[in-house]
Amino acid sequence: MEKIILLERGAFEDAKCSMMIHPGPYDVANPTFSTIQQYKVEFFGKDAHAAGAPEEGINALDAQIQLFVNASTYRQQMLRTDRMHGVIKDGGFKPNIIPSYTSSEWYLRSLNDEGLNKLEQDFLNFVNAAAISTKCKSDITSPDFRYKEILNNQTMYELFMNNCTEIGRDMPLQDPGNLGLGSTDMGNISFAMPSIHPMISIEANGAVNHQPEFAAATTTESGHKAIFDGAYGMGATIIDLAENNLWEKL
Repeated sequence: MEKIILLERGAFEDAKCSMMIHPGPYDVANPTFSTIQQYKVEFFGKDAHAAGAPEEGINALDAQIQLFVNASTYRQQMLRTDRMHGVIKDGGFKPNIIPSYTSSEWYLRSLNDEGLNKLEQDFLNFVNAAAISTKCKSDITSPDFRYKEILNNQTMYELFMNNCTEIGRDMPLQDPGNLGLGSTDMGNISFAMPSIHPMISIEANGAVNHQPEFAAATTTESGHKAIFDGAYGMGATIIDLAENNLWEKL
């Protein structure tokens, strides 16, 4: 989000290009990143005693559960490059009180804006269906900017690959059959100027991003080497661009 705000406020006006790296379980010079939109879904019902007068209540938790069922059923026919995942943030207070309010947060991802627009419309239908079936009211908001997919600049990532090879790190190209499909606001920057966002591997005994074991691995020798290699690769790439006057070819 911060990069999009900086871009909108002119912080990148004098920039020729942009680069960043991200740790991961494997090296890749031109990784695929999805466009993403975040959503907050709230359902509003009516409190009632769950045992003494259930017929007087309107269960907002049932609406959330139905939404998750709708999304889970949809995944059977969803494109393998799309993602729809969420968590319930507020599910009620006590088992004997039918909850009148619940909320959940969702991430929807696709390879481009066209795919995300379709996914968003299907998701809105799932929310409306859950509200209708439980007699709840619903509210959907997007608390963050839409992140775009990454446009990896070929000249830049090929220079980065060569520079990493010089220090013994092989940086292969993205395997189309093994897409990581994360998302980042760096995608918006890549639409404004030539950019790259390589993934740098850390040895974590099979752990992947957002697992505690992977976080712990960032403080190991492998994690420190990833920082050095990534910094060297980016710095050497800037020097190559400047010394060979490659800015106009980006």
